[in-house]
Amino acid sequence: MELKQFVALIRRWFWLLILGLVLGIVAGIVSTWIMTPVYQAQTRVLVMRAPQDSTSPIAYLSDTQLTQTFGQFLVTKTVLDAVSNELGFRVDEKQIQFTQVGQTQIIKLTVQDSNPERAATIANSVVTVAIQQYADVLAKQYTNSEGNILEEITSVAGQMNSLQTQITQASDAILQTQMGQNLTQINTLQSEISGLQREIDALSPARTLDVKNQIAEKQAHIEQIRPLMAAYQQVYINLVVQRKPVDTGSVEEYNLTLLQDTLSQYQQYFISLNSSLASVRQRKLQSVSNVAQIDTAAVPRAPLRPQLVINTMLAGAAGLALALVAILFINSLGGNQAPSTPKKRAPRGLDGLEDITAPGETLKEEIKPRSKPRKGAPHGPEKLEGNQAPSEPKIEDNISPIERRKGERRVLASPGDNIVPNERRKRERRVNVSGKKVKP
Repeated sequence: MELKQFVALIRRWFWLLILGLVLGIVAGIVSTWIMTPVYQAQTRVLVMRAPQDSTSPIAYLSDTQLTQTFGQFLVTKTVLDAVSNELGFRVDEKQIQFTQVGQTQIIKLTVQDSNPERAATIANSVVTVAIQQYADVLAKQYTNSEGNILEEITSVAGQMNSLQTQITQASDAILQTQMGQNLTQINTLQSEISGLQREIDALSPARTLDVKNQIAEKQAHIEQIRPLMAAYQQVYINLVVQRKPVDTGSVEEYNLTLLQDTLSQYQQYFISLNSSLASVRQRKLQSVSNVAQIDTAAVPRAPLRPQLVINTMLAGAAGLALALVAILFINSLGGNQAPSTPKKRAPRGLDGLEDITAPGETLKEEIKPRSKPRKGAPHGPEKLEGNQAPSEPKIEDNISPIERRKGERRVLASPGDNIVPNERRKRERRVNVSGKKVKP
């Protein structure tokens, strides 16, 4: 199809193009109102290599591979199930997409949902849960050691508590025994001093030398007893106030000493275990990749889709394209029909001459041009010589030169390939000049 024909076709069916454009725009507006809006929340995460990752299972990965690894970890089933349990509704993997920002170690996480608040909540929860589980996976080799140390610390703490209980019970028993013994000694000495003092009072006043000597002996005995009683009283006070038994070399005291020594050893071991636990945790932190959320996801204000302007433009373009296709289709259907050959009208004076040639043939007799009269010849019919009969007048003589030239140039028949059978039969009939039908 040539350009002129295409332009003519467009001008002919221009109303159909306008109709398709209008219908497409209306369909775009209606579909925008019907579609459920989808909101998108974004957050970014920075993935950094561990300070000392020589023993880490991902030590051989490059920075880009490390970033991609964490990106894939964000959408694992374990993370999504944990987020679903935390939020109370199902989080689908199709809602979450991640992309690495250029060649950096930053991951952009996008979440799509029909609710804007829920989209932001999902994005932040996925990052938080993923960071925690990612650290747990990388620190698994240290987790076992940490667990063993914690179990040992718990066991040692239990032994220490048991020993402390035994020491307390043994110490209380020794204290009670020693306190009883000291109190008994104090009471005995007090009674003895009281008895001696009564005897001195009974002998007084001394009238003889012998009585004086007895009183002096008793007073000297009292002076000897009082320091001993003071010592017992001091021990008793220490037992009551300080609750510290006196080392007397008894079996109970020996057992108490053994218990205290054992407790001291357990305490040293407990301190050593805590130091080992701190060391393991430090190596764990140094071997785990540091992942931090750069910015939290904000609640989106406008939906991601549908967009009224874009949908309307696309729908209008689609309607215009469909209208153009329909025009071309209608034109192709019209081109397949056999065109009817217009009837050739004979020149004036040859009204009875319709189709005098068969398809593909030209006129068998050419119309000769009218001869001009000789100069000086009289007008009118020529004079006959002798017995010559007058000839009948010819139709060609009544045709003007202009009409004769038109008749000579006219093609009275088109190729037979484009002629339907009925037209072919009509054109096969030949009519002579006088109007009589002849067979071909």
